[in-house]
Amino acid sequence: MLRLKDDAGRTVEFTDPPRRVISFVPSITESLFDLGLGERVVGVTRFCTRPADKVAALPRVGGQKDPDFNSVERLEPDLVIVNREENKPEHILEFSRRYRTWVTYPRSLADAAALLDQLGRVFEVEERTAAYSQSIASAAARRRCTHGDSQWRTVYLIWRNPWMTINADTFIHDILHVHGMENLFGSWPDRYPVVTMDDMAAASPDLILLPDEPYRFRQEHLKEFAGLQEDRRVDVLLVDGSYFCWYGTRTARASRYILDHVLTKTCR
Repeated sequence: MLRLKDDAGRTVEFTDPPRRVISFVPSITESLFDLGLGERVVGVTRFCTRPADKVAALPRVGGQKDPDFNSVERLEPDLVIVNREENKPEHILEFSRRYRTWVTYPRSLADAAALLDQLGRVFEVEERTAAYSQSIASAAARRRCTHGDSQWRTVYLIWRNPWMTINADTFIHDILHVHGMENLFGSWPDRYPVVTMDDMAAASPDLILLPDEPYRFRQEHLKEFAGLQEDRRVDVLLVDGSYFCWYGTRTARASRYILDHVLTKTCR
């Protein structure tokens, strides 16, 4: 029997690889398909969009904040995968009462690699997951090889009206750090600080990143930073947020995206 500790500190037991999985985590849904386990996925959330051609026909079980317990019950899962931050505690408790439930909560690239290794053990596909986890482990070396020890003073925004960013206790922070981007609000006490344009100007960034999730920043929003750019050379870039906040197999592809589509477009 395999016994693993999940990110809630609970022991989850497996006698055989799960065959009926419901994923409430979009990045895990994608990872299961990438690992050749898509036939095990029997239900996903309405936010599970990748791989688009594979998840389109799957039953939907609500969202992270509003799960459809009746739909989950009809699908008879032998494993429900949730996230400690995205799913409400009372919902996780209810899932745990009814089904074998695995709680995820990675906050670093190392955590993401460890989670992939756990998936490999649970589903007995260790060789497949090892390729992804090893790629994650070499992210820092790839960045140094391409850009040396360069550092970019960075603001990563996750919301607008009000402006919101992230502190050091986040997965996004570690992605930035490993790739040489200093999170200028990393030391702020709130996990998701509310900031002003004056706060951003005072932080003197080299780079401001505007992702497409959770808030969908668009081309029209770039002009809002024109005043900040008058006094300092600042690159403001629209980016694919999944490479910064989705953990799993996408994390293994994040470095190539960041090196090719972010760091090469900056002023340094």
